[in-house]
Amino acid sequence: MFLKIFQRMAAYKAIAAFGEWSINNWLGNDRYRGFVRLAPNVDPNGLKDAIRKMQEAHQPLEELERDGSTIWYTLTPLATMHRHEPTIKNYVLILSVVAALLLLVSVLNYLLMAVSDVVRRSKEMGVRKCYGASAGSIYGMLIKETALNLLASLVVAALVIWAFSGVIESLLGVPVASLMVPQTRWVLVGIIAFIFLVSALIPAMMFVRIPVSTAFSGYKESKRRWKLSLLMLQIGINAILLPMVLVADGQYDRALNADMGYEYDHLLYSQLEGADKDKLILITEKLRQYPEVEAAELTYSIPLDKTSGNNIMLPDNPTKYLMGVCDQYMATEGFFDMMGFRLTEGKAPSKPKDVAVSQSFVKEMNLYADWSDGAVGKDILISEHSDGDDDVYTICGVYEDYVIGSMLGNDDRASIRFCWNMDWNYGPEDWSRVMKTLVVKVREVNPEAIAKVKAVIEECLPERNNVEVTPYTELVKKEYTHLYQMRRTFIIGALFALAIALFGLIGFVRDEANRRSKEVAIRKVNGAVAGEIIRMFVVDVLKLAVIAALIGVAIAYFLADKWLELFAMRIGLSPLYFIIGAVTVLLIVTAVVVMSSNRVARMNPVKSLKNN
Repeated sequence: MFLKIFQRMAAYKAIAAFGEWSINNWLGNDRYRGFVRLAPNVDPNGLKDAIRKMQEAHQPLEELERDGSTIWYTLTPLATMHRHEPTIKNYVLILSVVAALLLLVSVLNYLLMAVSDVVRRSKEMGVRKCYGASAGSIYGMLIKETALNLLASLVVAALVIWAFSGVIESLLGVPVASLMVPQTRWVLVGIIAFIFLVSALIPAMMFVRIPVSTAFSGYKESKRRWKLSLLMLQIGINAILLPMVLVADGQYDRALNADMGYEYDHLLYSQLEGADKDKLILITEKLRQYPEVEAAELTYSIPLDKTSGNNIMLPDNPTKYLMGVCDQYMATEGFFDMMGFRLTEGKAPSKPKDVAVSQSFVKEMNLYADWSDGAVGKDILISEHSDGDDDVYTICGVYEDYVIGSMLGNDDRASIRFCWNMDWNYGPEDWSRVMKTLVVKVREVNPEAIAKVKAVIEECLPERNNVEVTPYTELVKKEYTHLYQMRRTFIIGALFALAIALFGLIGFVRDEANRRSKEVAIRKVNGAVAGEIIRMFVVDVLKLAVIAALIGVAIAYFLADKWLELFAMRIGLSPLYFIIGAVTVLLIVTAVVVMSSNRVARMNPVKSLKNN
């Protein structure tokens, strides 16, 4: 059995290499995610009973369950672990929805052009049938034409992927070449086959059904309903994607600008694990001498880090575990104030046996003890920290709960914080290994301030190459990389869908103008002006566009609501997102119709009547 320790860099370590205290600590800290190699043909689900017996042998399960606590272990196949993570599932879902909508709008647009082609080529089909063309020959002709179009499209797609491979890799987070695994190839083949069959067979069926007797007259009107339906679906898809762009943008903005419960705009961060203790202290002392530096402190972890847990007991019953907490561990004395953690009671930790706790800690402890007179001054035991009955910690202050992790994956456990100054004896722990993170507060985050902090570190640690000093805001942005990628996915998808739909709309208006050119000419002869002709086309399209937009925003609301359920903290679904999205789609449709119908509206009516 192997254990994987999750830090900034992943490392693997055999469980036998851990100390006896860690191995035998079934209820305290040191519960890591492990890797278990099973014998061939063993079903992980079949080990549930055996795992339960293992727990019964080492853990007081009945006592824990009486107190309302439950501990369980699960075995997840390594091959599927990554894709079952909520963030990955969320991202795959979004990419799948956008890809499906883009694929649908592309096929619909092709069909819209094909239907227009049916109208244009109806006489050709009638003539072919008069000369004996069978249904099979017409199907063959359309299949050949579709195959050539699809082949040209694949060549263009390959060129686009090659030209924009950098953008695609940044969007997906993996090299393009690594996507071409066997499963992906089969999915791609299936999609291409679907597009080919739909694009070839539906127009072919329409051509075959053209009666010879009506091929030369009255066929234009018979296919107008097809075109209107396809156009309506395309507008509806855009009415789905545009509101989703606004929702994704709002969620991303909320994540970046929400109150995290501490101040980080002026912070710089550097990881210095393994550095000598005296040199670490020297770095902080030198940095504090610069006027642009407000504070420089060392800490075990920052709030963005995923944090271990420990259990809380009371001194009068040290064997009874009351609750698990998120242990933020130690930092030098000024770290608490530098981060802007908000005290509601007492003061920040400054002594070896001081511990500050969150408000949720106090609320939960009130279920087990009478702390109606306040938490400050109360004594507690903490697993890993309290090795004996005399290792009692005293609560020195209570702070407001702050975000541990990110706004999208907040660790909602109660939390605790300690202070650890370099001259304190805290047992066998290596001080420099634990206090490995440097956090500096500057008056203004800029390249000059970053360079100065980096220079001090390199001066004190000349053996270190390529020391990284990162603005804390950049660390926060990295936490929302997937959300940023989702936002970009929606934007790119919406732009492509809109562009495709607009091509179809332009073609539809052009065909409508040709079909109704005689009607337009008669209206103009009877005194209609260009504005009235344009209004006629706009009204005809908007009648369906409004219905399509309403259906689209209803679907968008459902999708957005389901998508936001995946986030721990989410924005409210304001109606403005959907109103703005729908109105934007309708305005773009109106503008395209006006521009496309302008030519026929201003055409000489005599010329139109002569051509018809």
